[in-house]
Parts: sequence; structure tokens; C-alpha cells
Amino acid sequence: MAVTITLSVGLNGANRPADVMAIQKALNDIQPSAGGANPKLVPDGLSGPKTRAAILHFQQVHLGLTQDSKVDPGGSTLREMNAILDPSIMAADPKALALTDMVVSNLWARFALTAVNGLLVGNTAAGLETHFHLSRAKLPQSVYLQIIKQNYTRVINVFGRAAQVFRSRTDAQAASDRGVDDDGVPFPAYTFFQQSVNFTTSFKPFDGTSGFGPMCRAAMVLHEPIHFVDQLANNANDFYEHGSQYPNISPEQAVHNPSSYVCFAEQIVFGTDVRFGAGKPEI
Repeated sequence: MAVTITLSVGLNGANRPADVMAIQKALNDIQPSAGGANPKLVPDGLSGPKTRAAILHFQQVHLGLTQDSKVDPGGSTLREMNAILDPSIMAADPKALALTDMVVSNLWARFALTAVNGLLVGNTAAGLETHFHLSRAKLPQSVYLQIIKQNYTRVINVFGRAAQVFRSRTDAQAASDRGVDDDGVPFPAYTFFQQSVNFTTSFKPFDGTSGFGPMCRAAMVLHEPIHFVDQLANNANDFYEHGSQYPNISPEQAVHNPSSYVCFAEQIVFGTDVRFGAGKPEI
């Protein structure tokens, strides 16, 4: 069941006893694998070190959250807690969850574009080689870099009008769209080129057994718009970042592979090749 608070709870919060108790109970109700309190908190309404540590632990597990040991009314930490406690909140409108995750996806895309434009150093050359394999290029590297810049720029523009481009799809709609697997389970997200980016009831927060963590969802929200903006980002050029083919695809394939864009952006932001996505659903 979703929880509401009137004032902030945790470090430097107002810590109204009823609000503190609500957060303590919420953290106790969330599975430890999804960032819940372990050991359980005593719901005494007092914001002590254990309660603040439990809040911080939840924020650390859900990497997209600000790690400030505080829960604010209407803030991202409380939204993530409620999405786990009551998945129907976001399952009823997966587009709303995607729009929330897009804040992180947009940041990643902007950092990646800045790097490709030569305004960031560090991991840029390594990231380009790992995910776009430019040393194997048949044409001048500038040709491939221009495609990469163009796709990131177009995706950022899509994010600017995501309220119109993103859609929630029911299970019946996903089946009608053929956005389901062989068992009839909706894909978390799927895209129609220059038409729509679609999110289904499978696109939901990780609850300890199913769903996806915030970094995984942010990766999906960056992945799908590449399909939207690039007509060649089709099944022939869609290679899973943890698959055996990924290290060996050509630059001509990589510049149209959505996973290459996601993984390069993540490497720029995190400084290492993290590869958040479906292979790490809980993160």
C-alpha cells in the first residue's frame, strides 16, 4: 500500500512522528533485495541513526536517487518506494514512470553528446572503441561520429516532446501491437519508427522478484528513442550489450545499434563500462 507524508523525514527533515513512522513501516514492507530495511526498523516515529541509514540504503540500491538520507513529500525517493509498495500506481500508467526515469536518460544522452563533440575527455576514446568499434571503420571516423552526434541530438529532441511521443499500453493493446514475447507477455517497451515509444505493464519498478530498477529503466528509456529516430536501428542492427555478438559487430552496425548508444553514455557518466539494462534488471 502506498504511503503519504506531510513533511520530510530523515537527515535534516521535519521528522513529524506520524510521517517518520509511515516511512519506517514502508521500509519494513519493502523486500531487502529491493532496498528495504534489513534488519527491520522499530516503527517508533523517531528519526534516529537506524532510520536514516535505512533511507540511505534504499537510495543507494536505487542508484538514480539523491543519496541524502531524506524522504521528501512528492520527492523521487518516496515515488520509488510507492512504486514498489503499490505497483498498480505505475502499472496503471507506465508512461508516467518512463517520464520520471527520462530525467536520468536525458542526462546520460547530454553527457554522451558533449563527449562526442570533443568537450569531454577521459573515457571518451575508450568508450567509442568499446561500443562503436571505430578502429575497424571502413570510412573516415568523422562519418560515424556525425551519425552518433545526430542520433543523440535527435533523441534529446524526442525527450523534449516525450509527453506526446511516449504512450502507455495495456496488455491487450500490446498484444494488438505485437509487442509481446512468445508467451504473450508484453515487452517492457517497444517502438514504432517516428510514431511512438510505448511502455507496458511489464515496465515497472523492481519489487524483489520482477520488474526493473531505476538504472535499468533509464537504459530502456534511452534505448527505445534510438529506434524512434533512426530507421536503420532495426532488428538487423539490434545487438544485446551482453550478447556474444556485441564485441564483434562492425562500426556500420554499431552506429545504428541502440544498445551501443546506451552503453557508451553510461560509460561516459560513470567512468567505467557498467552496461545497465535488461542484463541487470534489479539495478
